[in-house]
Amino acid sequence: MSLMPSLDDLLPDSDHRGRRFVIAFLGLLALALLIHGGFNALVDPYEFYDSPLERERPLTVRRLKLELLERAMPPPEGLILGSSRVRALDPRLAGERFGVRFFHAGGPVGGAADWLSFSRYATSELGHPIQLLLLGVDTPSFTSQPSLWLHPVSYPELRRQLRYPALIRARSLIHLWSPHQTRLSWRLLTARTDEEVRRARVRFAGDWRLDGFRPRNPSLDAEQIFQGNLEAHHSHWGVEPSHHADFEALVDFAAERGITVVSFITPEAPRLRRALEQTSYPEARARTEEILRGARDRGVLFCDLDLLPLAANDFVDPHHLSRGGGAKVLRMLQVCAERRGWGPEAG
Repeated sequence: MSLMPSLDDLLPDSDHRGRRFVIAFLGLLALALLIHGGFNALVDPYEFYDSPLERERPLTVRRLKLELLERAMPPPEGLILGSSRVRALDPRLAGERFGVRFFHAGGPVGGAADWLSFSRYATSELGHPIQLLLLGVDTPSFTSQPSLWLHPVSYPELRRQLRYPALIRARSLIHLWSPHQTRLSWRLLTARTDEEVRRARVRFAGDWRLDGFRPRNPSLDAEQIFQGNLEAHHSHWGVEPSHHADFEALVDFAAERGITVVSFITPEAPRLRRALEQTSYPEARARTEEILRGARDRGVLFCDLDLLPLAANDFVDPHHLSRGGGAKVLRMLQVCAERRGWGPEAG
């Protein structure tokens, strides 16, 4: 038997109680985090895990487009890709211009991750015979924060097409302890009707609603308008891919599949364009044009819409073309592609 007192014997009772309190506190905190994360993993509103609970998917722009693309008959032979700025490009009119059936896969804040994932999903998983991509690229596409335009990560069909294992793991883990997801999980569990489920889904969805686009703040100055509403989309995920890398992956994928890409920079209304000339806009536009022109050796056609005279009445707002403006752009894209030797047979 040792005659030396142990460390515990030398500690006063207050230290024993303090240590027990710290251990109990840390244990309760770990238990709370475990319950919190387990609850979100069980409900799994963003489909990161294989939840045993039945789920109803939110009716967002991307969800609707994925369902329509899956059911498209006859299958499309071309895709219109881009953000909300390409929404005026009519796929039926594009089909008449280019001689192939088009599906409009553009959507709100559609960035390079959307272009790549929709193209891969349509061809590799659904087997659609895609021959042509009309790619509308916004000026800040390659200069904004990458995670701002990563809505496809929230959709399993599109997430499978991306190669961001670190990002997806980081985002899924953050979602487990996200108050945003906890509120959504609770609303889904307490919803009594399908309508309540639908409203909760749409309210918390990582996408825009189908009943219109979020209005911009009319008080924004020119520099803020250039940034658009990207600031409304938060960047939490810590692990970020590159827009340029996604674009390069799209170009390589199209070359492997023999798909022609006709790219263009989406235009702004003349008044806004003049205001933006006093900001960082020209540098960003030059960078975007340089990237698109640099891909021409791999089959990407770049059509310069600065050669197309667009008036104020060709836009419904400073950022979005009208139906007539969209028709003018399609005509210009057709002429541009034909001059470079593209046609339904040649392509």
